[in-house]
Amino acid sequence: MTIIEVIVVAVILGVVAMLTIPRLLGGEGRHVAAKADQVAQVLTALARRDAAVSQALALSYERESGTVEILVRSRDPLAKEPWVTDLMLPEASLGDVQVQSIEVDGADVEPSSFRVVLDQYAPRPAIRLVLVDKRGGNPCSVEMAGTAGQAQVVPGDLRGKGLSGSQTSSVDLDAAGKEQESW
Repeated sequence: MTIIEVIVVAVILGVVAMLTIPRLLGGEGRHVAAKADQVAQVLTALARRDAAVSQALALSYERESGTVEILVRSRDPLAKEPWVTDLMLPEASLGDVQVQSIEVDGADVEPSSFRVVLDQYAPRPAIRLVLVDKRGGNPCSVEMAGTAGQAQVVPGDLRGKGLSGSQTSSVDLDAAGKEQESW
């Protein structure tokens, strides 16, 4: 082989390495983001069901099963368990992705096992879950404001920060001199 052929082969191997190494190293982050998208679909379904029907709903997670699901109150008065899985709504099987934290209206909830019950006579709470890979890295936040109709996935750990889309400001129409104008 000539020196030119060796250089060409080295350049080709370098280009192939530059293209494949980031994909191999970034796989966990994409895996967490994919699971976060599934959780966002569950939260969105929860919001839509809450808006459509007057039924007691709950968001549930058990670390042992690794499943985020929506529960409905059983209509059977003799049922052993008052909450049953709603088979018509999606669920998210997290596998090796873990829930690192959950905030409900800004308050921390135990992440290993939780059930957020939606009061059908009160506004829906704002919910944020932070998901991480099995090593505790690549955090991804799934959040849904109480008034939002759709959950969103935000890369990173956003604990303690306000929910995006929930920043609503009130305006005092009297103080603004618009007390007689229609709004």
